[in-house]
Amino acid sequence: MYGSGPFNLGTVVFLPTTPPLILTRPAIFCLFPPHTSPPPPCASQVMLSDKQINECETVSQQEMETILPNLVDLESFSEGIILHQCGKRYTSGKIYTFVGTILVAVNPFKRLDIYGPSVIEKFRQSSTSSEAMEPHVFAISSLALQHLKSDKMSQSVLISGE
Repeated sequence: MYGSGPFNLGTVVFLPTTPPLILTRPAIFCLFPPHTSPPPPCASQVMLSDKQINECETVSQQEMETILPNLVDLESFSEGIILHQCGKRYTSGKIYTFVGTILVAVNPFKRLDIYGPSVIEKFRQSSTSSEAMEPHVFAISSLALQHLKSDKMSQSVLISGE
């Protein structure tokens, strides 16, 4: 432990701020309360209040490095790791992420070539296989069609956004 916070020096944490801040370099960042004198030696220092330190969430280094298509496969589930995973997928050109059966989409604010006939055909074919589908809006429609046929029951898709 260091100072009055619940974290060891070098712990990777998520700090709920606006915008959210993920302190991702455990060897570089040091967490310390503002009343610490003198501050610990670090390449970079982040000064946090006691309240901010208590709001921090520990983030696993493995979950920081892995990019998952479905976030239910995470060991721990927190706002910080969800934002980090969606951000990593977004920067790698993947705007969709599953959280169980829920599809999260991040608006790329540009046209993407991920909706053409070849993509439709890919999801049409994968709906008949047992292989897990990549997160995509077409995967949702494909799964709904698959369940409509197998369960012989009506299906609903809820679309919500800002």
